[in-house]
Amino acid sequence: MREAVSMYRDPKIIILYASYGDGHLQVAKALKRRLELTGCRQVQMIDLMAAAHPVLDALTKFTYLKCSVFFPSLYGWSYQLSNKPGMAGWLTSRLHSLCIRAMRQIVKREMPDAVIQTYPMLAMSELRGRSGAAVPTFTVVTDFVYHGNWIHPETDRYFVATSDLKAAMVQGGVRSERIEVTGIPIRDSFKYRVPNESIYARYNLQPSRSYVLIMAGAYGVFTNIKKMVHQLSAIEGTELLLVCGRNETLLRRMQTDCAPLPNVRVFGYVEQIQELMSVASCIVTKAGGVTLSESLAMLLPVIIYRPVPGQEKGNADYLRQEGSALIVNDLPALKESVATIVSQRSRNKQDPFAESAPATRAAERVVSEVLRFVRNRVSQQSDMTSFHRKERHTWHETYE
Repeated sequence: MREAVSMYRDPKIIILYASYGDGHLQVAKALKRRLELTGCRQVQMIDLMAAAHPVLDALTKFTYLKCSVFFPSLYGWSYQLSNKPGMAGWLTSRLHSLCIRAMRQIVKREMPDAVIQTYPMLAMSELRGRSGAAVPTFTVVTDFVYHGNWIHPETDRYFVATSDLKAAMVQGGVRSERIEVTGIPIRDSFKYRVPNESIYARYNLQPSRSYVLIMAGAYGVFTNIKKMVHQLSAIEGTELLLVCGRNETLLRRMQTDCAPLPNVRVFGYVEQIQELMSVASCIVTKAGGVTLSESLAMLLPVIIYRPVPGQEKGNADYLRQEGSALIVNDLPALKESVATIVSQRSRNKQDPFAESAPATRAAERVVSEVLRFVRNRVSQQSDMTSFHRKERHTWHETYE
């Protein structure tokens, strides 16, 4: 029984993510941190595609980024095609199978008690379907809209952003009891809207000024960024905080281009982005599900500029319908929207956006359900020692 007690108190959990953008990584970090706070000491994050196929990973990232900038319609077409009945099953099966060999090796080596997937490459679910591996498997959906790539019959639980997304998944054939509406997990630091003096001092900002945060994406793929900055910098009484992400080329170019503009600050990748969110009057951003969730948690007015067809367009349309974001598709409209929000916020210092944001509990709810599921599974075994020995023996036979 000693092994059963150890498993009950400290299960080994693997969190799978991908670094196409920054959102899946941040979700994985949020879940890992929450698991550690509950006492789980054996939590491992794995960028599965990078580990399994590093060259292909780099190539697909490059292709994704270039398509989203230069050929957005092509990317949108492929996204829609992969969601059509018939074609979707063929494509998603190959997507989920892409890293199955690496997943088999990871499970054989680590013997995890649970696997959490935060990217729609569901290698663990696919491995379960092929091998019968008895590993509890969970999927955290990081968008606000439905796509078949997120669905696999060998997933025990799905964690989704909204009840509308749950309804769409049920309509797509997923049983309702397997879907939990939790919101998208984000880090605990996205809890407080009120900025403090140390944040202003850290970034050499003035509390009396109005700031507009521009997020070019983790890899700096915003289009027309130079024109955008010059347009918005003309708004009186406003300073711009431009975040270029990990795109070093864009960072250097914008530092040069913006040097003559005294009211523009240019940043590279900012890990503690909630600090800049806390001082901003609004955010101009891409429509990644995680960035949108972070912004909404900070009660920050969101303007989505020219969302890329595909999941970003779906996220943007959903939040616009809910009244949680604006969508603009040209620079004059963007300038007008930003100027309006900044003016309203500067006149009304006591508006709801100046209050503390409600605590986000998505990560806590996901972790609670994962641990409940795993521990219930353990407690239902009549002889845990022989069961665990049998499981390990079966896994080794399966993965040899």
